[in-house]
Amino acid sequence: MRRATFIAVAAVMTAVAVAVRINNVAVFPSLRGYDGFGHFTYIWYLAETWRVPLSTAGWSFFHPPLYYAFMASVWNLASGTDPVLRLKAGTMVMALASLSHAWVSYVVVRRYLPGRRLIHLLAPGLMLFLPVHIYSVAFLGNEGLNAVLCSWSLLALLWVLERESWQRAAMLGLVLGLAMLTKFSALALVAGSFATLGLRMVLRRHWATGLRTLVVMGAVMMVVCGWYYARNVSLYGTPFKLSRDEFMVAHVENTQPQAKRGVLDYITFDPMIFRRPTWPRGFSYTEDLTPEGAPRFLRESVWTGMYANAWFDGFGGWVLPSVLSSEHARRSGQALLVLGVLPSALVLVGLWEAAARLRRGGWDDTLVAMGAVFAAMVAIFIHGTRVVPIPASVKATYFIPIAVTFSFWFALGLERLGRWRPRWLALVGLECSALAALSVAVFWQGFLFDASKIGHAIPFYDASLVNHHGILYYAGGDRTSARERFVASSFEDWHLAYENLAHLALEEGKPEEAHALLFRASRLQPEQA
Repeated sequence: MRRATFIAVAAVMTAVAVAVRINNVAVFPSLRGYDGFGHFTYIWYLAETWRVPLSTAGWSFFHPPLYYAFMASVWNLASGTDPVLRLKAGTMVMALASLSHAWVSYVVVRRYLPGRRLIHLLAPGLMLFLPVHIYSVAFLGNEGLNAVLCSWSLLALLWVLERESWQRAAMLGLVLGLAMLTKFSALALVAGSFATLGLRMVLRRHWATGLRTLVVMGAVMMVVCGWYYARNVSLYGTPFKLSRDEFMVAHVENTQPQAKRGVLDYITFDPMIFRRPTWPRGFSYTEDLTPEGAPRFLRESVWTGMYANAWFDGFGGWVLPSVLSSEHARRSGQALLVLGVLPSALVLVGLWEAAARLRRGGWDDTLVAMGAVFAAMVAIFIHGTRVVPIPASVKATYFIPIAVTFSFWFALGLERLGRWRPRWLALVGLECSALAALSVAVFWQGFLFDASKIGHAIPFYDASLVNHHGILYYAGGDRTSARERFVASSFEDWHLAYENLAHLALEEGKPEEAHALLFRASRLQPEQA
């Protein structure tokens, strides 16, 4: 491929990736993503108090505070403007920052596989057009910032491995500290970095240099994030305190169908996902639709769920209509999941190729770093899905922090294919182009599908979402718009809407009206909760 062609194709890819991200942030309802309202309440709390909340004080309050401090700063700076736009402004910054996954992928792959321009396009292209990257950029939450910082951490780790110095070690520690101050899952990058640098120090017996690197990196990281984890240890006896033990979160999780995850759940794959792209098979929020004779471990296969949510909205009802209610969504899912087989297979080939290179050639800085980080994240994910055995714990967004490792395995798979069947690379490029085009078409909000028009199977979910937007407008100082939404939600007899109308009545000095509204809420609450 000529250099001019490479630049032109890369420019078009980047322009399309930027456009779909901007559109999705502008169109997608901000509170509709995973735990969207829980993330907003954290932002609101910080914007009002500028104090880090207790981990048990709210639904999402257990997360470290960096993302929420950024969003709270944007919220306060834009005071007086529409509250929805204030959230979207911060989300837009996160969405555009997510493009750095592709940049890091390009830098790493070009350095490791020089001169392979088609691979230099395809590997970053996976980061630009993987469906989970496109549909999740508009979600409110700390996943995006955490993923960006983790990608930068991986690049900083490779920079340290290239030439160890205290300055580079400090830079790695800084980025790792910021990542740990954003989300607990950054622990995979921390573990992978320490494991890689520590193992290299032992194997090469560079004790002085290696120890200095580890100490500087660890010290800087602890200066950045250590205060938060020390507070958790002081308050809760553990650095990683979750809100899962609190009544409301435990109640919601315990009322969902619980999987009995064992070994078979992690080594099987359900081929029926290509026929009906929803996961887990037979799952409903209100009843168990388990097909007779279908093995439980197969229909709840964890990697089937990850595959379905990486290449499609496997849960259904979040960004696309459920495939059970929309034939267009079902056909779109079938096409995306089938087209996703080839790049997924090449990722596995790349993993095998990395292992083979290590067996043949011994230590390789890049391969060991990628493998250590990848293994750490997989271990964290498996632990998490066993501790919380519900469908919601199998989100493909959990792997976005190590997205660059997937693109690297993909590049190695492409390189291996190119050595075996050089002419097939062009065909792979065409298939990936079709997959990228379909991914953009399906997940471009407002084109084929519009999330704002999707109903949800969870009882009272839609009424609750309207109520949540009322709270959003109340937080932004627009009491009129807040009241309109509380009233609309109360038309569905949602008890929390009545509670919020009662709160407004109390603020306006109308205790009798507030008492009547609270009495109505108290009659509805036991059944609805």
